[in-house]
Amino acid sequence: MKKSILLIDDEGSFLDSARLILWSAGYESIHILSDANKVLEYIEKYNIDLVTLDLTMPTIDGRVVLDKIVSTFPEVTVIIVSGVMESSAIVECMNKGARDYLTKPIDDERLVTTINNAFDSIKIKKENREIKARFFEAKVANPSAFSHVITQSPIMRQIFAYLELVSSSPLPILLTGEMGVGKSLIAQAIKNLEGQTNPFIYINVDGMNEEEFCDTLFGNQKGNLTDNLSDKKGKIAEAENGILFLDEIGRLSQESQRKLLHLIQENGYYPRGSNQIKKSNVKIIATTNKDIENDFNFRKDLYYRLSIHAICVPNLNSRLEDIPLLVAHFINKFNREFTVKEIKKISLRLKQQVLSGEIMGNVRELESLIANISYAGITVLNLMEKNHIANQYSLKFENFPTMDEIKFKAIQQAIEYCNNNKTFAAKKMNISKQTLFNILAKNKS
Repeated sequence: MKKSILLIDDEGSFLDSARLILWSAGYESIHILSDANKVLEYIEKYNIDLVTLDLTMPTIDGRVVLDKIVSTFPEVTVIIVSGVMESSAIVECMNKGARDYLTKPIDDERLVTTINNAFDSIKIKKENREIKARFFEAKVANPSAFSHVITQSPIMRQIFAYLELVSSSPLPILLTGEMGVGKSLIAQAIKNLEGQTNPFIYINVDGMNEEEFCDTLFGNQKGNLTDNLSDKKGKIAEAENGILFLDEIGRLSQESQRKLLHLIQENGYYPRGSNQIKKSNVKIIATTNKDIENDFNFRKDLYYRLSIHAICVPNLNSRLEDIPLLVAHFINKFNREFTVKEIKKISLRLKQQVLSGEIMGNVRELESLIANISYAGITVLNLMEKNHIANQYSLKFENFPTMDEIKFKAIQQAIEYCNNNKTFAAKKMNISKQTLFNILAKNKS
């Protein structure tokens, strides 16, 4: 951004000195003014961003000038630079709208630091104004990036507008929301906004222990493992200059959280078996269905780093207008996929249930319901169908089961239902594939 400064003081020596100091600090558009009566004319003429203002001038009081600037150009930042050291004057000027108050004589470094900080604040305010304007107006400049998201919801359009503004930032993006609301679709939209050529590496870290996490992300140096005859690249290296998508980070161990924080803070990591840091250039998208902000097991410093750009993806109860679109989309999808009778219509009662939120909380549950009904070859969706499918796959035990036995039995039936496709079975149960494999392995041992 162009940084235009106006120095106002009746002391010529101060103006010359301050201009030289700021010019040496890299500022180029610096204007000086000894007659404060012309301040409004100068601000408009030179498109001034920041004003330094003396309080004691012969022709007009600096407080009056401050009032004029704030009322006429409220977006202009004003810093008082004065020999007046009275606390009452400082409080008055700050209440009138001055950003800061410096007393003469001023240390060169303090002057530069104060103005640098002011411009940082100006930049942030400008970005926030743009984000708010786009967010609330929900103007989407690149609708094709979101074409895979079935929605007509104003809330989702606001999210799209916000993503367009922050997608180019190198800072992390945190996607929160219930399981099955479409967080992965939002991550795909971010990739679409950034372009198709850069890597997009997906990892579901839910249920990973520390060793699995480090192996997967950081890789291994040659010789670190007995059968490791060459360096093994981790997912961070694969995602270089692109996106690293970490799905379901809510249950990472403390040590894994520490290493992820180091990656974000230092833009670097240590491959296993190496004491040499490797620099990385990756944008991190993280998701969770947990309230990690209030989870005492989740590091606060990591949460704050991840949540600079945080988006909560709403469930369907918050965007009921999307349900008819989604129902029609899934019916068309499964009518094509399954070689059974097509669904011809939806009963009024089921429509009422869906629209009232009685039988679903997220998109995946709605999709699963319609998929199951389609697979069963039912041509009319009605009230009893969900219970019919649930009863078909009820769990039976000879003795009262443990929780581990219930999980194992449920996974076995899901795998059977999905024709031995474990990936699809994990999706049906709303768990990660890694969690499914962990439960199977535990019960086999």
